[in-house]
Amino acid sequence: MSAGRRLVIVQRRVPLDESGTYDARWSAYRDAARAAGAKAWRFRSLSEPARFVEFLEFAEGSDPRGRPELISGSEALERLGAAETEEWSDANVP
Repeated sequence: MSAGRRLVIVQRRVPLDESGTYDARWSAYRDAARAAGAKAWRFRSLSEPARFVEFLEFAEGSDPRGRPELISGSEALERLGAAETEEWSDANVP
């Protein structure tokens, strides 16, 4: 049986005039997540262009959020817009 998966979902509003900074910070965060063996992606709302939903997926037991690069990346994103965060696990994990 394979290890379960975890999914962190973050919703964030970023001022439109900070879009370039957000894009650069998100790219650095995504690259750090990939280097840690996780997957990271995001979507922008079509009806509210300042609203984003970000995803971080990783194997159960290998949470990369404690790594210095992801901590600093998360803090840099948080300075642009406060986040609402939810954590999920796949159906294979109790």
